[in-house]
Amino acid sequence: MGEKVAGHERSSFCPHTGGRIMMRAMVIGCISSIVGLFPAAFLLTLFYRFPFPMVAYVSGLSAAIRSPIAVLIYGAVIGLFPIAGILGALAGWVSTRFTSPDKPRQWVPPIVMGICIAFLLTGLLSVWDKIYGPW
Repeated sequence: MGEKVAGHERSSFCPHTGGRIMMRAMVIGCISSIVGLFPAAFLLTLFYRFPFPMVAYVSGLSAAIRSPIAVLIYGAVIGLFPIAGILGALAGWVSTRFTSPDKPRQWVPPIVMGICIAFLLTGLLSVWDKIYGPW
């Protein structure tokens, strides 16, 4: 069914090892990508720019402090949270394919991949006018 790694079944169908490991990685990836949107938006607003709803693209420290409000609005209105959650869960699933179940820090790859997805999504929002045109 699956390969054996250090005495553990590698298949995602095994309820004792692979299934729990995969589900944990998917949940960690989902949560880290959603939570990672807030610091990603803060850093993009601080160093580049970020779109604020009904305002424009803003940058700087004063705008970066208010960036969580923009993330909450984009998460609720555009559906940024479900998109980030689905992509983070997918990243967690992918990370189980590349890590061994006997590694002591299995939770690191899904967190890193989730944060990368958060930066990708907020970066996409910050350059959306160059892709789609002015809002």
